[in-house]
Amino acid sequence: MKEVSVFHGAGNPHRAPLQQALVAVKKRAVRVYRTHVMGAASYVFTTTSKDVHLGLGVLDVEALRTLGAFLNEEFKDGGTELLLSLDQDSQGRKEALLVTMTCPEALVLNFTLSPVH
Repeated sequence: MKEVSVFHGAGNPHRAPLQQALVAVKKRAVRVYRTHVMGAASYVFTTTSKDVHLGLGVLDVEALRTLGAFLNEEFKDGGTELLLSLDQDSQGRKEALLVTMTCPEALVLNFTLSPVH
């Protein structure tokens, strides 16, 4: 297997811009959380919100599959993003997630979930 270093080596013109981007991300302390559910239909839910990740984590496998199937059905009209409304919070504000989908023709559907503030 070939091992490639992002920070050492020469010849790849993409190395320096990638290094700069990675250093910038590291300075911001951004975390990306992924929740996977695999099976006949496989889904990956990605978020930078720890609260959303923990919320997904309390769902059982069947509930995650149902969520993936629900979102997949909502994206069938060809849209690239949707606003998923949730219950109101304790102060009466509506909670919502901005959801985008990538790889709609792939075996694994990827949904990115971002809280709306």
